[in-house]
This record gives sequence, C-alpha cells and structure tokens, in this order.
Amino acid sequence: MSDTNTASPSILAPLKLRPFRLLFGGQVFTDLSNWLDFTALTVLLVYVWQHGPEAIAALMITVGIPWVFIGPLVSVWVDRLPRRPLMIYLVLAKLLVTAGFLFAPNLYVLLPLIFLRGVLGVMLVPARQGAIRSIVPEQLLPGAVTLGELSTRLTQVLAPVLGGVIVAYSSPQVVFGVELVILIIAAIFLMRLPRLQNEPNRENREKTSFWAEFGEGLQHIRSRRILAMAILLLGVGFFMIFLYDGMLALWAKGIGLGESSYGLLMSAIGFGNIVGAIVAGQFAFWRKNPLQFIVIAAVFLGLINILIGFGGLGHVVTHVSLWVLTFLVFGVVGAAATVPFGYILQTETPNHLMGRVSGVASAISNGSMLAAPAIGAALAKFIGVGGVFAAAGALMTLIALCVLVVLPRLVAGHKPLVQPDGESASVS
Repeated sequence: MSDTNTASPSILAPLKLRPFRLLFGGQVFTDLSNWLDFTALTVLLVYVWQHGPEAIAALMITVGIPWVFIGPLVSVWVDRLPRRPLMIYLVLAKLLVTAGFLFAPNLYVLLPLIFLRGVLGVMLVPARQGAIRSIVPEQLLPGAVTLGELSTRLTQVLAPVLGGVIVAYSSPQVVFGVELVILIIAAIFLMRLPRLQNEPNRENREKTSFWAEFGEGLQHIRSRRILAMAILLLGVGFFMIFLYDGMLALWAKGIGLGESSYGLLMSAIGFGNIVGAIVAGQFAFWRKNPLQFIVIAAVFLGLINILIGFGGLGHVVTHVSLWVLTFLVFGVVGAAATVPFGYILQTETPNHLMGRVSGVASAISNGSMLAAPAIGAALAKFIGVGGVFAAAGALMTLIALCVLVVLPRLVAGHKPLVQPDGESASVS
C-alpha cells in the first residue's frame, strides 16, 4: 500500500470539497430514510393490521433479499450509467415507492413496495461508492470512508428512535410522510452535485453482454488477492455475528441481567461503533497494510466472543460494568475494522468496476443475514446461547489466525490500483 505517516488528514478534511459535502449530505438523508420507518412498519404490521411473527419474518426477508440476490446483478447497470443522474433518479424513485406506503391497504401490497425500494437502495450504494472515487483523492479516502460509516451507524441508532417517537404521538403514516420530506432533501443535495469526472466509459459497453460484464467484476475480485480476502473475511465475520446477533437479549437474561442492563450493553456497542470508526479514520496508521489490521481485529473480536460465550455458559461471572466495558471494546474494534475494508474496496477497484465489486461485497456480507440466524437458533438448542457465542468466536479466531499466517504471501509485491498521485478526483 501507499506510504503513509501516522499524522493523517482529519476525517473532516473531505468535507472541504464541495462535491463531497453535497454527496455526503445526500447520504445522510438517504441513510436516515432507510431506518426511519423500521419501527413504523413493525407497528403497522403488528398493532394496526394485527399480524403475528410470520409477518415480521416476511418483512425481514423482503428487506434482505434485494441485497443478496438482486444487488450483484443490478450493479452491472450501475457501472453502465453516469452516477450523478442515476443517484438522483434512484432517490426520486424511492420517494415515489415510499409514497405508496401511505396507501398500501394490506401486507400483500406493502411487501412488493418494500422489495422494490430495496432494489433501488442496492443500486444507490454502489453508485455512491463510485462517486466517491470521482470526488475524493486517495489521501482523503480514509476520512471519506469514515464519514460514510458514521452516517450509516448513527442513523441506524437514531432513526428508529425518531420513528418510534413519531409513532408514539401520531401514526405510521405520519412517519412515511416525514420520510418523503427527508428524501426530497436528499434529492436536492444530489441535484446540486456537479458533473462527475472519471465516469465509466460507455462507448464499447453496449456491445458487451450483460453476463460478460457481470463476470468481469467477479474476475477482478479473483485477480486482486487483497480485495478477495477482505471480502471473504467480511462475509465470514458477518456470518458469525448474525449467528448470535438476535440472541443477545437471551444471553443477558440467562446471566441474570435485567432490561436496563441489556439496554446498557446495546448502548455500549453503539457508542463503541462510533468511537471505533472515528479513531480508525483519524489515525490511519493501518494504511500501509489495511488487511493485516482487519485480520488482527478479527482475532480480537473472536476472543471477545469466546469470553462472552463463557459468560453465558456460567464459566465467567463478573459485574455488569465489566460486561458493558467488554461490549464497548467489541463495538470499537468491530467498527474500526470496517474503515480499512472501505479503503481496500476503493483502492483495489477501478472506477468502471466499482458498482459490480461493491454489489458482490454487499451480497456476501448481507447473505449471512438470511441463513445465519436460523443456524444459530438451531445450534442454541444443543449447545446453549453461550455455546453459540463461544463457538462463533473460536471459529472466527481460528480463521483469522490462519489468514495471518499466509498474509505475508498475500501482500508480497502487492500494489494498489490507486496511488496518492494517481486516479484522483476532479470535478467540474
């Protein structure tokens, strides 16, 4: 990787670029819209329409399917089209689909609308990734990636709370109305974005078959060892997390922690996520070998999971404050690892392939969301909730240590596609 000093540019430095400010503003409001109506949809299904757990499961599956099965396919078109107008049209289309939520009479109409909105969302993310490459020079990429992570993580925490407050004093339909306003603001930010340079070249693209272009993205991932290993580790890490993610409340209850203590644990993870992303973005000492940083972080996360698992099995008994500290560290390390991954994605992928590579990475990371919870629930019947935590942690640690052993061979002679003075952004 490129040579670097520990004195990295501030994570706020990309905001000095007007095009990035506009792009980031659009992301903040689209991220906010993504999570604002989660509580409203749940209330609509359970309290208004009187559905049971099957409807909630259908909702979660409908949300997840576009990311896993549709994203890698539609990303081909993302790489064919100019990204600025594409992002604008996608946000406006999301606005129209979300408006349909206001008039959906039942679950059978609502679920297709949610699916369609999900398809628009999985196209918007890789388009935004490609736009970043057209705007932000390499030395500022860690800050740009960090700001994107902070937007995602903060809205994941704050938006459902805001939606819940609105529902408490009004109705789900009011939340959908607020979401329309938010999407209008996001569209305004993107409409003010200047024309992007370094856009994908479409001259010979129309003569190339869809599947040939799709395969080009996969071939690029296979040809870049660092990128392929980072995506693989991301997929494994998310699979391990989703094995036990829904069982945290059961774990807390099993060791005698009440609802307030469980809330503290969740808050510790959320706060740790924010701190970890900021620290990794500001002190980008990992830029010389970001994959090594990710692998070491995976080792620590695995060991923390083993500790949590032993607590669930009754082998570790300690005060709730130490568990809060444990989950805080888990949140810090987990979020810190995502910033180097975003950096690898940006520096290992040429601009014309950004949509397809980003789409595959999202599909792999989100694919575990469909299968892992069911597998984790089945395992819990045999080895207990604590056993699932411990087993996931042990497997994560083992895989990370194996990668650490072969890492010198992976990085030997490796050169990133993007150099500090190379393909950077210019905008007109």
